[in-house]
Amino acid sequence: MDVLKRLADSGIVPVVVLEEAKDAVPTARALLAGGVDVMEITFRTAAARDSIAAVARECPGMLVGAGTVISLEQCRTAVEAGAKFVVSPGLHPAVVQWCTKQGVAVIPGCVTPTEITAALELGLICSVTVLALYLSYSMLNVCDLSTDGCFTLGAVTGAVTAMAGHPILAIFAAMAAGLLSGLIVSVLQTRMGINSLLAGIIVNTALYSINIAIMGGASLLSLNKTQTVFSLMKSMLAGTPLAGQYKLLTALAAAALIVLFLTLFLRTRMGLAIRATGNNPDMVRSSSINPAITTTVGLCIAGSFTALSGCLLAQYQKAADINIGQGMVTIALASLLIGSTVLGRGGIFLRAVGAVLGAIIFRLVYTVALRLDMPAFMLKLVSAVIVVLAISVPY
Repeated sequence: MDVLKRLADSGIVPVVVLEEAKDAVPTARALLAGGVDVMEITFRTAAARDSIAAVARECPGMLVGAGTVISLEQCRTAVEAGAKFVVSPGLHPAVVQWCTKQGVAVIPGCVTPTEITAALELGLICSVTVLALYLSYSMLNVCDLSTDGCFTLGAVTGAVTAMAGHPILAIFAAMAAGLLSGLIVSVLQTRMGINSLLAGIIVNTALYSINIAIMGGASLLSLNKTQTVFSLMKSMLAGTPLAGQYKLLTALAAAALIVLFLTLFLRTRMGLAIRATGNNPDMVRSSSINPAITTTVGLCIAGSFTALSGCLLAQYQKAADINIGQGMVTIALASLLIGSTVLGRGGIFLRAVGAVLGAIIFRLVYTVALRLDMPAFMLKLVSAVIVVLAISVPY
């Protein structure tokens, strides 16, 4: 029987990760006893080659293949050991060409529609934080380093409120908490003469303790049995063609509303004053506008947006932990720079859309990195590299 047909007929292909080759044959026999005659042994460990060879030798009834093959050398090793098919997490031309010539079934991976949808959803949720940074960093020219703590503040405040049975109120509670965080940052900066960077660091540090207190001393809150805005949207769309896209539509609605708000707000008298403060605070003072007020308003709005983003993410993944906002300032900055690089400089609306697009592109890059079997701990390095490239390439 053709290998691909047999894979299709099996209905299920167990993906097996073995630390020791001695476990390969017992695992294969257990699968055969359960009626499964196909298995994929991944090249995530050093035992992969010997495991494939052992199964191919001892279990002739098992169709064994190699997974997570990312190089031609691994491919050759797997086939020589007895692998009947090869699965790669990405499209590797050399692997595909060699397998085709050798008559070996090859299944090159790609980013699936489900993963693309998840990246879009997360990108849209995180884009709210990017839009907050767009207001504070791009418009107001203030680098607010309290972003990580404020994001977590919104997540835990929203989670606690949702757990009390108020998923919609959780949104407003989170935004109010974020507004208060932005207010404290602005007071430290404008009333106490503390440098903006240092003010953000101080608030970010303090928010860790505050967030733990809100969580009741725990480090994780589970929302598995809690109604969220996403589940409410799911109920609203039940029976419609869009029922399966309730998460995407919820995230899209949030991002679209923030883009609309910023587009309109930054054209008002206060919005123009905020933009002027970022460009030339001395000119603002000469125009009888108090830059302390514009800075305070801008940071309060940015804080509320950041907290909203955290609240949405917590409800999206049905959990809020104390580290949920870790690295968000880097992610948001990278996304903002990607957006400005892709769409260039234009009007308020175009730049806001660019911020959203940048967040989506960033999440897609993350998705591709994970599909290439990159360890999760390396993603922070990916974020840093993206920031460097986004800044240096246009230069």
